[in-house]
Amino acid sequence: MNDDTRKQLMKRVEEERKRGDYYKKIAVDSGKIHLKESEYLSSIIQSYKEIIVDLKKEIGDRKSAENAVKESHQQLLTILNSIDADIYVSDMETYRVLFANSHIQKSFGRDLVGEKCFEVFREMDSICDHCTNDQLLDDKGNPSGLVVWQGQNPITRKWYINNDRAIKWPDGRTVRIQIATDISDLKRLESERKRNEAALRRSRQLELIGTLAGGLAHDFNNLLMGIQGWISIISAEFDESNPVSGKIRAIESYIESASSLTKQLLGFARKGKYEVRPMDINEMLVESSTMFGRTAKEITINTQLHQPAPVVDGDGKQIEQVLLNLYINALQAMPKKGEIYLESSIVSVNNEFCRPYGAKPGKYAKVTVKDTGLGMDKDTLERIFDPFFTTKDRGRGTGLGLASVYGIVKSHDGMITVKSTPGKGTTFDIYLPLSRNTVKAEPAAQDGVLKGSETILLVDDEEMILEVGQAMLENLGYRVKFANSGKSAIHILNEHSGDIDLVILDLIMPGMDGGATFSVMREAHPKIPILLSSGYSIDGDAEKILKKGCDGFIQKPFKLSEFSQKIRNILDAKRVQGKD
Repeated sequence: MNDDTRKQLMKRVEEERKRGDYYKKIAVDSGKIHLKESEYLSSIIQSYKEIIVDLKKEIGDRKSAENAVKESHQQLLTILNSIDADIYVSDMETYRVLFANSHIQKSFGRDLVGEKCFEVFREMDSICDHCTNDQLLDDKGNPSGLVVWQGQNPITRKWYINNDRAIKWPDGRTVRIQIATDISDLKRLESERKRNEAALRRSRQLELIGTLAGGLAHDFNNLLMGIQGWISIISAEFDESNPVSGKIRAIESYIESASSLTKQLLGFARKGKYEVRPMDINEMLVESSTMFGRTAKEITINTQLHQPAPVVDGDGKQIEQVLLNLYINALQAMPKKGEIYLESSIVSVNNEFCRPYGAKPGKYAKVTVKDTGLGMDKDTLERIFDPFFTTKDRGRGTGLGLASVYGIVKSHDGMITVKSTPGKGTTFDIYLPLSRNTVKAEPAAQDGVLKGSETILLVDDEEMILEVGQAMLENLGYRVKFANSGKSAIHILNEHSGDIDLVILDLIMPGMDGGATFSVMREAHPKIPILLSSGYSIDGDAEKILKKGCDGFIQKPFKLSEFSQKIRNILDAKRVQGKD
């Protein structure tokens, strides 16, 4: 290779080197610039990435917060809608409902939001008089506390206890929230409690009065016994053609009237039962209403009787007295004309119903006596069973009719209720315990005076009764021994047991009464027949003694014929048993 070629090549190499260095320098310089730009861009991108991450986190947090709010809102709605109370929120200026829970929507049958509270809840055209808005804010218009009140809603007719409070709504305005709890059942129970307490208090009052009335009736019957006994003896001395007989009959009618009054007193005192037998209530209603209808032809009587006929255990005469008293009460409430509705049924009553009356739950025969008469106001209703209370004019009533009705029903372990509205009539409902026994035919009544010759021990603490009783027994042909106390009677019976054929024993005596005397006599002399006698009726202690094996009962005052028949029935029955 020549020198020129070599030089040219070297020159070219140098030029290429220089050009390479130049490009290298440019490349290096350019790389530095791009590197800075790249680093700057990388930092920007990193910032954007961080921003994006932060944004994503913030969006996630916000979504979580929104979900939490939604969840809390849903939980709050669930709680509000599950509360067994009417809850609503209303604007305190416009009175429009802003929120109503599902319970109140069910109560009123629709969504109430947007309606005015006084229109939807009260059907009123203006703000309620009892609105509590002013009571919920202080002088500066800020919520001040809780107002609790109760009242009856005119639409639902339910009673509510209301809790009203002012609160801040999410948009900043002050609103009223009301929580209304239904207390209708509590009101009903409270009302029933008051009625039960009043009924129980009333029952105790009547029981105290009844005790007094029963004591008076007992003593009065003893007096009537003295009069009736001597009249019976005198009557036996005159035949019907004698003018004195008419006067005697007049006296006896007065005694019967007086005795009727004492029976009503005893009925009120729950001592009215005499002879207890199974009774067909339907038959009793038909017979009593037919008899009453003959004397009250202006009254239409309608009957609706349960089949099969309800059967109760009771004294037929006493139950008949109850029905006739109710018919008469209905007649007097319909001065011109009207209708009486009689109904029998069988019902089951629970303890809640029976409690105020002191009765036992179970099956009862229910007898309804309803009239279309004048009705009674509340004050009269509260007193109708009081003895001697009457709305009739002086001299036209004793005030014992409904009092005796009450007592007789109670003495049969029954209940009686009454409903009445002035101008719309009165309804009496009688409940008598249903019997499992069957109705039997009553024995035929005997007539006339039956005599004998046996020896009878007469026991009574009343000197008057001993005198008239001895005279009546001797008039009938009997030999008489008498005692004025239980101890004396036992002593006489022990001394002369073989001679005495019958003991007539008074129930009410001081010291050893008839019950205690009977127990001693029956234990020592199990075969001696004993006839129990009292100014009270067969109810109570007398009934217990009869269940222990006493042979019979007779209530004072009694006529000579009735007395003779009771004695002969017992003595003849014992004679038959002795032969057997």
